[in-house]
Amino acid sequence: MAAPPVEKVTLRLKSVAGAPQVAQERVKVTPQQKFSEVSQYVRGKCQGKPVLLFLNAAFSPSPEETVGALHKAYKDSQGELVVQYAFVQAWG
Repeated sequence: MAAPPVEKVTLRLKSVAGAPQVAQERVKVTPQQKFSEVSQYVRGKCQGKPVLLFLNAAFSPSPEETVGALHKAYKDSQGELVVQYAFVQAWG
């Protein structure tokens, strides 16, 4: 018997304040993942440089927050959670 498909949410990664755009702008992750894992992923794509992540071009969520909770509260009209990232403070 096949396992049920794993539910995933789509993140759209957008660079701001001069940070380079990652090659894969849209990524799918499980809702149970912590936001800190998203930060680690983006940092890895930016050659290990420290990055600051923002939602709604306004605030940085807690690293312990789950992606699923953030997606439910802040997804856009296309059903994606837009995550902006920068090397310097851009908002908030």
